[in-house]
Amino acid sequence: MKIHLLRHAKTAIDSETGKDFDRALLPKGIIQANVDGYFLLHAGTEIFETWCSDSVRTQQTYQVLSKFIDCGKVNFINELYLADRETLLAKIWKTKHNKEILLIGHNDGISSLASYLTDKNVHLKTGGYVCISFEADSWREVSCGTGTIVNEFRPQVYFPD
Repeated sequence: MKIHLLRHAKTAIDSETGKDFDRALLPKGIIQANVDGYFLLHAGTEIFETWCSDSVRTQQTYQVLSKFIDCGKVNFINELYLADRETLLAKIWKTKHNKEILLIGHNDGISSLASYLTDKNVHLKTGGYVCISFEADSWREVSCGTGTIVNEFRPQVYFPD
C-alpha cells in the first residue's frame, strides 16, 4: 500500500478576501504544480483516490496535477483544511480499501503525518511530494514508523517575484 502526500504549491501571502482559505497560487506555484504533475506522470504513479483540502490553493494544485495523471476518485474535504496529524490519521484509518491514496494538503499537518509514518524528520515545502509505502493489508494497520519513503520530490522553480 502507498500514500502520496503533496503539499500545495506556492501561494500568495494574502487573498482578495483577506481569508487564508482563499489564497491562490502564484505563477511560481502554477509552474511548481506542473512540474509535480510531470514528475508523477513519469514516475508511473497510479492513484485510486485523491483527498484534497477544499481551500483555493489545494484545489488549484489538484487542477494542474490532474492534467498529467489520473487522480482516481477525487474528494474535496473541508476537514483537511489545515488539518493536524491526528485528523489526517483518523481519515486514513477509516479507509475501507487498501489502494493508493493521494492527499493534497497543508503544513504543518502533512509534514507531521509523513514524519510520524516514517519515523523520520520530513518537512514538505510548497510543492513538496513524498510517497510512503507500507507492508500492510489495511490502512488501519499503519502507525508510527511503519512506512518507508519510496519516492520524494520538490520542484526547483526559479521565478522572479
